[in-house]
Amino acid sequence: MRPLRLIPFATLAASALLGFASLGGAPAQAQSGATGALGKGTGPIMTREELRACLKGQDDLNRRREQLQAESKWLDEEKVAIQAEQQALQGSRGSIQDVNAKVQAVNARRAEVAARIDDWNKRWEEFEGGNRKGPIAERQRKKLLDEQRELARENEVIDAEQAQVALPKDEVAGFNQRASALEQRVKAWNERNARAADTSTKLGDERELWTIECGNRRYLTDDEKAIREGR
Repeated sequence: MRPLRLIPFATLAASALLGFASLGGAPAQAQSGATGALGKGTGPIMTREELRACLKGQDDLNRRREQLQAESKWLDEEKVAIQAEQQALQGSRGSIQDVNAKVQAVNARRAEVAARIDDWNKRWEEFEGGNRKGPIAERQRKKLLDEQRELARENEVIDAEQAQVALPKDEVAGFNQRASALEQRVKAWNERNARAADTSTKLGDERELWTIECGNRRYLTDDEKAIREGR
């Protein structure tokens, strides 16, 4: 029976995946010449094109953050499901291993009895070939025949035990299929988790850059209105 080879789970950096909120600007005043800000707003006023690029970047970062949160949710749920399947398979594997140990013990006993039978056959052929007569020969014959009956009884006992502990082939095949499928799920989870971690790192770096280039800048509310209107 092939042993399970499960890839260890990587650690989800939950704080990195979920640690930043949507980017939103401070409320802007409505009157002409008024200014707003996408963050603290302590820097110089942006041009309309700079504001357009910053708003586009803001929307893109927020969209990707939501995608990353959805991916993190899937990873969490899949991890729970995989762990449940691991526990279920562990129980099945223990049961199969117990049966397998019993089968191996019966096979070992059968091999031992088979060796004794081979030895008995050699001794019987030697006895018969010697054509011995007399009381001593009869005692040897009786001893050999008694030993033969004992070996036959042991064989019957082993046959009965083997019938009771036979490994269920369908159950073993089903277990191996489930174990193989689980191994693939673990591999896929680890790969997706690694990609999510990389995405989280990149998104955090881009958000920090956006904050420097856009979040600390002011803009004219007239420019924002024009952009929202498609101008």
